[in-house]
Amino acid sequence: MTKKKRHIDNNGGFEKESQEFLSKMEIPWKKDKEEIWDMLSEKIDKAETTQVKTIRLTWIKYAVAASIILLVGTAAFLRFHTQTISTLPGQQLAINLPDGSEVQLNSYSEIKYRTYRFNKNRSVSFIGEGFFKITPGKTFEVVGRHGTTKVLGTSFAIYDRKEEYKVTCLTGSVQVASKTSNKKVVLKPQDRAVVSHSGDVTKNENIDTKGSIAWLTKEFYYTSATLNHVFYEISLRYGVKIDIDPGILKSNRIYSGQFKQTESVEEVIGIVTKPLGLSYTKRNNKEYRITQN
Repeated sequence: MTKKKRHIDNNGGFEKESQEFLSKMEIPWKKDKEEIWDMLSEKIDKAETTQVKTIRLTWIKYAVAASIILLVGTAAFLRFHTQTISTLPGQQLAINLPDGSEVQLNSYSEIKYRTYRFNKNRSVSFIGEGFFKITPGKTFEVVGRHGTTKVLGTSFAIYDRKEEYKVTCLTGSVQVASKTSNKKVVLKPQDRAVVSHSGDVTKNENIDTKGSIAWLTKEFYYTSATLNHVFYEISLRYGVKIDIDPGILKSNRIYSGQFKQTESVEEVIGIVTKPLGLSYTKRNNKEYRITQN
């Protein structure tokens, strides 16, 4: 009973002591609620502003870095992007280059050039057979496997197949150089340069240029051409395979004549084989065999 009575007394004493203690304390809240709220809001705004500035600076850094990467990537794309145009066996194609120059591609040929830098550096890579009509301007360069042809404004034909590299000038002038030696020649109309695999460059003047461009009008035109060359060209133009008996190739026979591609492949093969005492057999629609009678 004594303990319980003391608790009640202590409780009443606590209230009295608390009031005296609080009355002696100096409470720091001398401003009204609106002023206090304004102070807190100001501090919050300053903190948010600092945070926003930090976020903006970070974002700007990332944006600048991304822009640099994009510019470098775009520059690389514009510098190195290459356009490749090719023809299949039996197909011919006419194209216009960015500077207005015209190129006719014969069957199984390919041309490559830098798309967005072409006008600064007029250069193409080429293999196969083609006829070039170049728009006048700064130097135009055609790079083949064994030789390089440079012109200013002219027309010429290039034959670059297997180990043969031949350039025939039709108009203007053409410089032909070997890629494996320092030898070079300058061609005028009706001149032809032949670049060998070893690097030699031979110039022939006042030639019959018809054989170099007969394919433009769907014709075959040969003067003292090897049989291997003739049948190779027929196979490309018609998209077929022609096997020649090894004995015929060893005989080093040559052929002179002309005919049109508008005729069937069987008729064309017959035109070549009959005068030479040869015959052919048809294995299927895409393969033929040439033998001695």
